[in-house]
Amino acid sequence: MPNYILSKSSFVKSVQCLKAFHLYKYHYTSKDPITKDKQAIFNRGNDVGLLAQQLFPGGIDVSPSSIKKFDESVERTKELIAAGQEVIYEAAFIFDDVLVALDILAKKNNKWHAYEVKSSLKISAAYVLDASLQYYVIKNCIPELEDINLVTINGDYVYEGKLNIDALFKFCSVKKDAVANWDFIADRIKQAKATIENPSSPDIKVGEQCFRPYKCDFFGTCWKNVPEQSVFLLSNVTVGKQVELYHSGIKTLNDIIDFEGLPANTQKQVKAVQNNLEIIDKEKIALFLNEVNYPIGFLILNCTRLQYLFSLIQNHINKFHFYFHYTK
Repeated sequence: MPNYILSKSSFVKSVQCLKAFHLYKYHYTSKDPITKDKQAIFNRGNDVGLLAQQLFPGGIDVSPSSIKKFDESVERTKELIAAGQEVIYEAAFIFDDVLVALDILAKKNNKWHAYEVKSSLKISAAYVLDASLQYYVIKNCIPELEDINLVTINGDYVYEGKLNIDALFKFCSVKKDAVANWDFIADRIKQAKATIENPSSPDIKVGEQCFRPYKCDFFGTCWKNVPEQSVFLLSNVTVGKQVELYHSGIKTLNDIIDFEGLPANTQKQVKAVQNNLEIIDKEKIALFLNEVNYPIGFLILNCTRLQYLFSLIQNHINKFHFYFHYTK
């Protein structure tokens, strides 16, 4: 049996919502099915992580033989560090009952540097939280840890006939953030442990945390009693305002009486539902179509630069999977 209580994914889930974290620990099979889109994103992340290993050649991969055997990775990581290995892929550490696995651990000038790879162009707050937890655990295991970096895709990279791995990726140290988050991480670990000591799930109502930073894996469980045509369907209204309406007793679009403060288009949406009407602004549609001139490929090809970049990467690694999503 593993000798840890929390993994990085479960810790992040506990920060987002303790109820979701409790369900994850006690009712894992109640998770929503993984969509093809989400699985494609996971696959892309794994593939980009493998590609980034070329930034630090000569490393040894200590990935576990199965997801239930991370203890093997932890022991192998210890052995390799003791033996003087300077580059380790998927290095694993346990501290304070928390397990983390790092994409790349590399030694420079007798100091360890941690690198977490993200198949993204930008660094999000969620990524910084991930790295902060990793820094907390690894620093307590190897005090010689000098820095931790997030490695992302360089959107300004230009392909010139041959893939340049060094130019493809960007590095950003987040050590300052990780140090600043140190006490927060320690406190949230304690809170997560206390939560799973209680067999009863925390009574937490649906809210903004169901969506941020990621849509919850237990959405189907917690939202099963939310009625159809709920106020969460309101367009041009923030999730915070939707939550406020819902918990005030205004649960559906039909419950809305006071339209003051709602955007004009949102008022049309509500009135259409309440009166079972279709509202089509034919004049505005016609004006829009009259302004569209051929070629119109730009409407759907705004992300071709990113697609092209990933297609180049795909040619340099076996069984690469990519998922592209563009939102205007």
